[in-house]
Amino acid sequence: MFAASATASALQAEASGDVGRKIVQPLIAALPAPLAQAVRTGSNKQDLAPYLNAALARGGAFDLGGFTYRIAGRLSPAPETRITGKGMFLADPAFDDRGKPDGLQMMIRIVDGLHLGKGVVFDGNSIGRAGFWLTGARNTGSVSGAVLNATFRNLSFDGIDVSRNAGAWRNHKINIGAKIENVGWIGANIEGVEGLVHDGLQVSRTGFHGIYVGHVHNVRGDGFSVDKSRPPYRVYDGPGSFGGREKGFLFGHFSTSHARWTRFHLFDNRHAEYDGFGIGEDGLLADEESTDIFAQGEIWYAGLFGFDVSSDMSADIKVHYPARQGVQFGLDLGGTLSNIKVKAVVEGNRADESARFSATGAALRKVSMQAGSPVVTIMSAGDFTVVPGQFAIGGNLAPGTKVVSVSGERVTLDRPASKTYSAGKEANVTFRASITFRNCLLDLQASKTRYGVGVESDADGFTHYTNVRIVGDLSEASGSSIRRLNGPLPAGMIISAKLNSAGQATEGGSP
Repeated sequence: MFAASATASALQAEASGDVGRKIVQPLIAALPAPLAQAVRTGSNKQDLAPYLNAALARGGAFDLGGFTYRIAGRLSPAPETRITGKGMFLADPAFDDRGKPDGLQMMIRIVDGLHLGKGVVFDGNSIGRAGFWLTGARNTGSVSGAVLNATFRNLSFDGIDVSRNAGAWRNHKINIGAKIENVGWIGANIEGVEGLVHDGLQVSRTGFHGIYVGHVHNVRGDGFSVDKSRPPYRVYDGPGSFGGREKGFLFGHFSTSHARWTRFHLFDNRHAEYDGFGIGEDGLLADEESTDIFAQGEIWYAGLFGFDVSSDMSADIKVHYPARQGVQFGLDLGGTLSNIKVKAVVEGNRADESARFSATGAALRKVSMQAGSPVVTIMSAGDFTVVPGQFAIGGNLAPGTKVVSVSGERVTLDRPASKTYSAGKEANVTFRASITFRNCLLDLQASKTRYGVGVESDADGFTHYTNVRIVGDLSEASGSSIRRLNGPLPAGMIISAKLNSAGQATEGGSP
């Protein structure tokens, strides 16, 4: 990595082993003399992308020299391009030409071997611009060996977007130590990467997720932070928006193995009313690659759940002042969680529980159905899995109808539908979550909280427990040590924690 103050000779020496001994060139040298002089004085108003792309297309190492380069559209460097220095790429809103296909969709295209040093700044300058799409870095195919350590700020879409392409390819060896601030959608959207490292990644003020990681294998996250103590100046308000509402930070985790998120620090997500750290996928965990996952860090002022566990993993965390549960064990829409080990300290949660075991909800799907038939066909796509055992609830289904089996989009129920709905006129059916916890351990210290642990029983047939243990110290819970959400404490759960003397268990959440 180049220091921001490195001289051209030092840059040349450091770069020689990585870029085929190509000489470090001042990027300003690629510009015609009048434009180069305008850049030096800060008076340039012209789009420099055509000139810069002509130079970057040859590859090599380039030094920004501390100047500001105004660009429109995107930069398309050649493989093994290295950009260093203290300069800035500024996307001027005056270049926002919606008549062009790309507009300002992206500032730079990620390619193999691309290296963006810590002195480089990508400034979207998009504050207050509605519908101004700009991605700090977005690729259109598989990428290998990229290092993204630049600063990305004032972008109305993602800061960094390294996306999979419908799972058709995977990126390799991406190292992200970037600083991302004030983006309208996702700070760092990282999908489909083998050998992902995010060491020192810092994200602040995002409109949706701080960091989103999906379909990733072999992750090492050595030290990253997300600070959402202030909302972004503006949020993304294009198609599919959330009406300008701040939504929060989330780690999405799908089909991951050998993942390490260590020394993370998540700060103040209260205004978002969303998870501090959400890890897992909705629905059935059928992917055998979801193994060997570890998380270690601290969460301050989470808006919803401090740490939302929906995947087989181990964790060592501290959650300070969560708005609801400090640690949430559960899948949103059904499946099995096994071999989870969480060691947690939860403090200052005066409103709700330190931790909870539960299936957390239900979701609507559109289906076609024939009167007298127990088979329905799911018509609308969704990001969750329907599994056997779930309840199916709809106006044309008898109360208590359950899912018997699932084959593709065909769902067999235990009772027939009472009315016919074709694909042209779908019915709405809600599938209630069904979840199994197996071989799970929660080692919990609840400090100055209202409730110790909330437990959803298996009395309603939705939640089942096998070899689930809770240990630790729940004695500082002011309301109750164990909050029974419904029915008696379930079979298959053992609680050997230190309890308070005021009230060890309550029915339905009453203190």
